[in-house]
Order: sequence, then structure tokens, then C-alpha cells
Amino acid sequence: MAKEERDSEEFVTDLIHSDIPLWGSQDKGVWPQHFSDPDGSFGCAWKVKLGDWKIVQHDGEEDWISFNNYGAFHCYTMVSETTDDRAELPASPRKASYFISLGNHKISGKKVELWVIQKGGRPGSDYMLLSSDVDSHPVVAFDLLQVSCPKSSVREGPSLDILGTNYCAINSKQELKRLALSMANMKPFAKMTFEAESHNDKD
Repeated sequence: MAKEERDSEEFVTDLIHSDIPLWGSQDKGVWPQHFSDPDGSFGCAWKVKLGDWKIVQHDGEEDWISFNNYGAFHCYTMVSETTDDRAELPASPRKASYFISLGNHKISGKKVELWVIQKGGRPGSDYMLLSSDVDSHPVVAFDLLQVSCPKSSVREGPSLDILGTNYCAINSKQELKRLALSMANMKPFAKMTFEAESHNDKD
């Protein structure tokens, strides 16, 4: 699994993957959510600020991730990522995704809201684990949590030269919630902060 060290601290960022998506659009806690009002207005409601976000890892390395609206009728978050500079985001692949709130929890004496991002739907989904301040409306900053996969969930294929084949197979909401709660008690891997409106938000 991917492991990094800094001042004798070990940071773990295993890839989480489910065989099929764990959450659907009608499930509790899923964002964005469709709305319609008596006056005829409709669209997608959000709890997270849309646009380009900077990820600053524990060692100072920077990445970028963009959250954009798919449209007014079908409520998805379109997620694109790059390990280069922000200007590369418009050319990066976009995955239809959801933010899922796992509710408020008290972690180390502080109340936080735990989140997962479910990215893609076929074949299966990948996941990011996050936490935010409970008073942020909309959310403009996250802690990106570490992922240390339980040994029973590690999957690994044959060697493909220098390419990794291992990942963390999580195939139930309950498993993922338990993992998120466990990771919330560890030092975050990175900080994610909203920076600006997205270059590739065409809505």
C-alpha cells in the first residue's frame, strides 16, 4: 500500500474501491440533492462549495481537485483531479460522483462532520474520506483523512512490473463508516481548501 514518512510519522493512503456503488441518489446524506419549489424553480442543492480546491499534503506537496455541477435535472458532482498545476484540471477526466455525509461525530473532543466522496459508478466506485467543521455552510475546507486498510480487506493481484495492483476492498456502507470513524482519529493526510470558481464549470 502507499505509505509515506515524515519525521518518523507514517501516513497511509490506501485506495478504497467497492465492487458496486455503496450509495444511490435517494439514500440519506447524499449530496447534491434535487429540489423543486411551488413557484416552478428547480435544480440541485449543495452543501459543498463548487469550484477548484487545493490539496496540501502533510509534506507540503500540492494537488488539485475540482467539483462541478452536472446539470439542473440530474444532480451529480463532476470530479476531476490532477497532480500537476490547476491549469491541467479542464483536460483531466471527470467522474460522476456524490458527497455523502456520515453525520456529526465527536473526535478528540471536537465535533466534526464526516464525509465520503463516492467517485464513479462502473465498474464500482472509489472513495475519499473527509471531515469538516460542523458550522461550515457551505463547506469550504476539509481534512483529507488517511486510509489504513484492514488486513482482511486488502486485495492484491500479480506483479505488473512497477505498477501497483493492491487496493482496499470495502463493499458495505457499514464497513466504510467504521473505517472513516477510525481514520478520523488519526492525523489527516492533507488539507483541502476551496480556492476559486472552476475553469471547467460551464453550467
